[in-house]
Amino acid sequence: MERAELITDSVTSAMKKYARAHSVGLLFTLGPRHIEIGSGTCILIGGKFLITTASHNLNDISHVHQVQIVPPSRGVTGAAPIRGWSTWRDEARDVAWLESVSPLWKCWA
Repeated sequence: MERAELITDSVTSAMKKYARAHSVGLLFTLGPRHIEIGSGTCILIGGKFLITTASHNLNDISHVHQVQIVPPSRGVTGAAPIRGWSTWRDEARDVAWLESVSPLWKCWA
């Protein structure tokens, strides 16, 4: 039996549920009529509430007020601001993390 066949429907379902619970949308306001979207994954490191995303998402971002975290539809409305960000981009990497002001949703649980 191949390894792929060992993954059961319940494991696949649990993985999808975990991914949905830890994913957020990102809203980038680049101008009065220029908005772009992206996505990220919630992580908690050293007591900091972070969202990982691709660093190219932040190419045109110069201020924290241009980025908002949008929760998936879990009965939560509104968007959350970020405190700051950092990127790591070179020929092999395209990674960024955003620091959330607070854990507004359960995605860091």
